[in-house]
Amino acid sequence: MARRSRATLAASMKLETPLSRKLGLKYPFVVAPMFLISNKEMIVACAEAGILGCMPSLNARTAEQLRADLTWIRARTDGARAKALA
Repeated sequence: MARRSRATLAASMKLETPLSRKLGLKYPFVVAPMFLISNKEMIVACAEAGILGCMPSLNARTAEQLRADLTWIRARTDGARAKALA
């Protein structure tokens, strides 16, 4: 039997789940919400990497700040490269 290269093997091993397909994620990974650690920049970085990022709403401190953060996130993500669920 012919030996397969690492590149061929990696290409055939796709990491995918029904949820990652539905959300359009590249990888089925979730960055869990971490109080005072997760922030809007981290959410955008996750989206750019093709994974799902989460941020506790309490990190924004006020409803107005949360709305501003969500607007900021939406402005920096798009359906072609990211999913911002808010």
